[in-house]
Amino acid sequence: MSNVLKEIASAFQLASLHQLTELILSCYHIPEDSKRVVLNFKVSSFYTERCGIQPVEIQLERATPDSPWELRFIATFDYPDEEADSVDVALYFNFKYRWFYQPDIERCELFRPEVIALFIAWLKAFIGHLQDNQFDTQTLTVVSRF
Repeated sequence: MSNVLKEIASAFQLASLHQLTELILSCYHIPEDSKRVVLNFKVSSFYTERCGIQPVEIQLERATPDSPWELRFIATFDYPDEEADSVDVALYFNFKYRWFYQPDIERCELFRPEVIALFIAWLKAFIGHLQDNQFDTQTLTVVSRF
């Protein structure tokens, strides 16, 4: 693992997320030629009540069929305003290209202390939601193959 990847993993406390994604991935049969996969987590009532636990998308990729999965990005979604018909990105942590996006501040560097603190707080909440089985829909989609 490169020094930059080690720095990201340490700063963002990714060890627990890595263990969790490995456990989740083990529940699926993933074709050997899969290069990139997406995990989606949803609570159905979010779409009817327009509040609660936001949908989450986690994208993972690997360099070769024998390589370990690496975190590409994590995104959450929300309704941008009360009149919106569909959800839009609320938080976007791009680990591959090292940037963060939130609509009110737009795009900035991933390594800002505020972004790291936000991610760590979000990760703790996300792990809690998973442990409490609060997501009623969890899917894995292969989006790219070798």
